[in-house]
Amino acid sequence: DQSPDDQARAVVPGEAPRYIGSLNSRRTVAGAMPPSDTTSSQLLQQGLEKHRAGDLDGAAASYRAALDIDADNSEALHLLGLTAHQQGRQSDALQLIGRAAALDPESAKIQNNLGLVHKALGDGAAARRHHQTARTLDPQDADFALNLGIAEEALGNAEAAREAFEAARQLAPDDPEAWHRSAEIEHRLGHFAAAVGFYQQALDLQPQYVPALFGQGNSFMALDRVDEAAQRFETIVALVPRFHPAWINLGVAAHQVGDSETAAAHLRTALEIKPDDAGTYFRLGGILQEQGALDGAIECYRQGLAHDAENARAWFVLGDIHNQLGDIEKALAAYRRAVALRPDDLSARWRALLSLPIVYRTPAEIETTRDRYRQGLREWTAGLDAGLASNSAAFVEVLGSYTNFYLPYQGFEDTELQEMYGGMLQRVAGTAFPNVMARSPRGRDRRRIGFVSANLHDSHTIRKLFAGWMQHLDRTTFEVHAFYLGDKGEDDIREVGAASDRLHFGWSGTKSAVERIAGMELDALIYPDIGMSPRVQLLSALRLAPVQCVSWGHPVTTGLDTIDFFLSSDLMEPAHGERHYREKLVRLPNLSIHYTETPLSKAAPPGGLDLQDEIPTFLCTQSLYKLLPQFDDVYPRIVKAAGPCRFWFIRTASLHATRLFEERLKRAFAAYGLRSEDYCRIFPHLNQNEFLGLNLAADVVLDSFLWSGGNTSLEAFACGKPVVTLPGPMMRGRHTSAMLERMEIPDLIAQDIDGYISIAIALIRDDGARREASTQVSTRKSRLFDDRAPVDALGAFLMSQMN
Repeated sequence: DQSPDDQARAVVPGEAPRYIGSLNSRRTVAGAMPPSDTTSSQLLQQGLEKHRAGDLDGAAASYRAALDIDADNSEALHLLGLTAHQQGRQSDALQLIGRAAALDPESAKIQNNLGLVHKALGDGAAARRHHQTARTLDPQDADFALNLGIAEEALGNAEAAREAFEAARQLAPDDPEAWHRSAEIEHRLGHFAAAVGFYQQALDLQPQYVPALFGQGNSFMALDRVDEAAQRFETIVALVPRFHPAWINLGVAAHQVGDSETAAAHLRTALEIKPDDAGTYFRLGGILQEQGALDGAIECYRQGLAHDAENARAWFVLGDIHNQLGDIEKALAAYRRAVALRPDDLSARWRALLSLPIVYRTPAEIETTRDRYRQGLREWTAGLDAGLASNSAAFVEVLGSYTNFYLPYQGFEDTELQEMYGGMLQRVAGTAFPNVMARSPRGRDRRRIGFVSANLHDSHTIRKLFAGWMQHLDRTTFEVHAFYLGDKGEDDIREVGAASDRLHFGWSGTKSAVERIAGMELDALIYPDIGMSPRVQLLSALRLAPVQCVSWGHPVTTGLDTIDFFLSSDLMEPAHGERHYREKLVRLPNLSIHYTETPLSKAAPPGGLDLQDEIPTFLCTQSLYKLLPQFDDVYPRIVKAAGPCRFWFIRTASLHATRLFEERLKRAFAAYGLRSEDYCRIFPHLNQNEFLGLNLAADVVLDSFLWSGGNTSLEAFACGKPVVTLPGPMMRGRHTSAMLERMEIPDLIAQDIDGYISIAIALIRDDGARREASTQVSTRKSRLFDDRAPVDALGAFLMSQMN
């Protein structure tokens, strides 16, 4: 929040009588009586009249003339010094008023104004000393109490300022500024309700007192009374239409209640008033970023940086926006600028070295990104020990905020890179939590098993895939605890709560989560999806239980020594799958999970979908970051061979990453003389029922390459749809083929890209073949669901490790 400039009250000529210095306090050296002639007094009176009228030069001339007659006239020296102070000539003011103070050391007003000069010169301690002297000389003057409070506040002495402002209120209860100053100090002390009351007292005395309206609005904002705050700011701009800070805060208030359009409009008005305000550009850029208007956000940040080029935080956010756009080179340039401005900013440094795109433009970009990431890991870890010794908490904060989630989507074997990253995680976690270790479980009838994830809420894939383990482990043998580290409320985690014996959630930080989990004295700890949540990834680098396992919610090795076993599916693993893991591979039978079939009773296609035409439709349900550029020509090749058909995709959270994918489709189709717009449609985010409805409306589902569908393929099979797949070399590319093997439908499993295209074409061209494939799926899909064999095998494995 911004506020009008603070100005201490000076005892100078003005409209109010108390601003006029008394001529009767003039003294000469050694206490001599003033001259008997009246000429100097007349000149002083003339000077005062000009001073009141704002003629500082004329007033100064009269004061100098009086000094020509009486060189030791303390009042003339004092008032001449005040003109110098008001004209910004503080050194002259200090010399003149200082002489006056030497001549008249008992003058409270001279001491007060000498304090103001010291304040203008930046000497807060001297200012406070003179204001305190003025207050001692005349404890009944409210202005002196007020100025002392301002001096104390400037020095950070909040309680002393508060006491001085209270004295000013008692001495001048009808002075709105005294109430206003008290309100300000209460606000700064965090006493927002008290501040609102004091501001109201000021407004009762002066209803259109703009500083009090503004301050009360800020206090209402702090109390989350946004509507009342907005009313105050609206009153201000009605009184003073070009009051820039009020327009800013109107924008902040509108944004806080979710009205981003109005917020942006108010901030644009503020920029019209003050077009060089970098902070307002940054605020507006942040709102545009939230709206997905990333080009506009970039322009705002660039405008702001043109006026505040040294703002490291703004460079960092600009990097994030470019990252969302997929323009990784510009993102890295912005991150590096942030690091250059603030070398100790670990967040910026992490992003500068280890950022990964959401969607890649070309296969070559994947290769260069991978090389850069490897080098970035080396640089990040090179000075790790020294950094940890000085500030381990900062490293915990960064690694609890960022993860290398997108790395395995590049399609490569990642054991080496994951071991490098995992080693770094362990060094940070071990330094930050040096005394954390698995406690020996006490004697009890049942083994205590924990499941830890930030994605156990009801609608998430991880809950759907792994809650069956929690629910169906033998309760005569196991006591199941679920640890939810996400940010959903209690209403969104009911299903995992029902699946476990006890659900733990609501930690305020990493430390409390570590202590709670370690304190449970678990026999074994299972992480379904290390790599999806930074906080969970950091926890997994600690030894919180004697036996620690990870599974395939994020199907890549963790690279951690602290994770003992990788719980995988026997059907999903290739023959030598153990080569892809640092952990010991455990092959659970079938799909390895107990998955409940998705109900279809509420499935409904998204609005505007024409289901009457007979154009055959392929559905590609995978996240766009799974669809790598080297496979883009699959779609136009199918069109070329199959004739009229269409492809449905679903956009990713980043609008501009989606646009990058659209551009790739355009290039791929253009290479075959086709227009992607004639064949491809990208749907917005769909809710669960719309997603299922889209599956039901499609004819054939096309699996992604190198990282295939897991939950999405299970839902497609629940809808009775044939899914065409090509198994990859690693487990993450073999989920769908494992499901088809389990159903004994090998005809939908391709051996190479050409075979994949051929299967897709045959299903589209031959209605009979497609109906037969759908019938096979519908009659055999039950083999995928409610499978107790993996749960029993998991229980047996856990017991074998704990005996």
